[in-house]
Order: sequence, then C-alpha cells, then structure tokens
Amino acid sequence: MPSFTEFSIKSCSMIVQSAGHSAHSLKELRDGVEAVPPQSLIYHFYGYLMRPRAEQLHHNDLAAWVSQSVGEQASAERLDALNPSYFPSIEDLREAILDVLDEPVTSGAFLGWAMARSRFYFLMATTLVFQTGLSAKDPSELADKLSLCHPASAFYHFVDARLRTGCGDDFSLWLLSCGIPQEEVSGLMSIDPYLMSLQTLKDRIVEELGLIGRRYRS
Repeated sequence: MPSFTEFSIKSCSMIVQSAGHSAHSLKELRDGVEAVPPQSLIYHFYGYLMRPRAEQLHHNDLAAWVSQSVGEQASAERLDALNPSYFPSIEDLREAILDVLDEPVTSGAFLGWAMARSRFYFLMATTLVFQTGLSAKDPSELADKLSLCHPASAFYHFVDARLRTGCGDDFSLWLLSCGIPQEEVSGLMSIDPYLMSLQTLKDRIVEELGLIGRRYRS
C-alpha cells in the first residue's frame, strides 16, 4: 500500500516586467523572439492562462498580435498550432516560432515587413508563490481541498511545476513518490493544460485526483 506524506497546497501570482524588446513588424517580432530570454516566451505562451479574458480567440500572445495587429492570418494560425507542451524545451519552442516567422520575412511578402497597427511588447514574469494554508494527506482529501482553491493553485502545481522540475507536475510527482503505480497516475499526467482555461484545468485535476482517491484512502 502507498504511504502518503502531507501535500501542502500553494498558489501564485505573476509580477510582470519588460523583457527589453518590442516589435512593430513581423521582422522585428522574429528578431525579438530570437533575442528575448526563455522567461519571455514562457510568459507569452503560458501566462495567457493567468490573465482573465472574455473570449479565447488565440492560444498565445504572438498569434493574437500577428492576427489582430499585422493581419497575417496564415502565420497566426501556424503560431496558434504551436503547443509548448509538445516541445522538449523552451529553446525548441523558440526554434519552431522562428521557423514560422522566417517564412513571411524571408519570402519578401509585404506583411513580413509592413508596420503593424500596434506595437508588440515582449514581457516576462516572476512568479510570486505563497501558502494557501490548506494541505492534504491523501489523494481524495487533496481533490477536496484543491476544489476550494483559486485556479492559480492549479497553475502553480501543474503548469509552473512542469517548467520548474522538467519532469512532471507536483501532483503526479507526489503520488508517484508515495507509491502510486505510474499507470494509475497516467490520466493526470496526460492532461494538456495549454488548450483549456485555468478553471477547466483545475476541474480536470480535481476529477483525476478524485478517481485515484477512491482507490487509496489513508
């Protein structure tokens, strides 16, 4: 039987700052992507989850700007199709973005060099982490406690954790360390946070933890 340790639930917020680059054309956007630190690409792809929005038309800031300010829909669609979860590292994601932007720029297309309607500012964020005061001693209790938390807890323990650890989310790593077989954690580990809202992500995690919790109670 698994031996559970206490899981302390944390949450987070983002302190946003300039990455020191901006763009007024696809060419400048391409050059900025090449120059900015990895934290900026993380913000523009994953930070989207932490910002409230009425309607999700695009999955990352680059695609939204290329579509709305430049009007180059083909490149916007290709940027939208880049799911960072599928890339081994942020540098691999950077190369994929550059491949998309190189095409209109090197082809000499008008929109590759034309001035956009508004400037794109590269940003990056520092994650401020804090305790929620909630903890759990088994998966079932963790599901119940997480359901009470702000969705930012799901961002910290699932999205940020994958970037932070390089090997998985905090929930799955905790379950595995407590002795839960990997095949029983596979549903949780396979959740792709990129194509859903943060609330939906939290709900999915709670659901998966609840399923595991029905089999294992302390």
